[in-house]
Amino acid sequence: MKKHLQSLLSLGCLISATIIFSSFTVFSKHDGDKPKFPYKKAGLTKNQATAHLLSRFTYGAKPGEVEEVKKMGLEKWFELQ
Repeated sequence: MKKHLQSLLSLGCLISATIIFSSFTVFSKHDGDKPKFPYKKAGLTKNQATAHLLSRFTYGAKPGEVEEVKKMGLEKWFELQ
């Protein structure tokens, strides 16, 4: 139960950080800054962060898509969208 609650809390932090961060990235594009997602600070693994990113910006991960995006890099995938 505690682990489930901790995962939900981490996911909530990632969602909040993503929303806040994405609002800044729109305005900082002229600086050439690339987005950097703080999923490690939120306590998420790269797998968890990738699955979350895909669930937020697509209709959910297709089989094998988490691995593809993970190899490509979350930030690069996000920029390509």
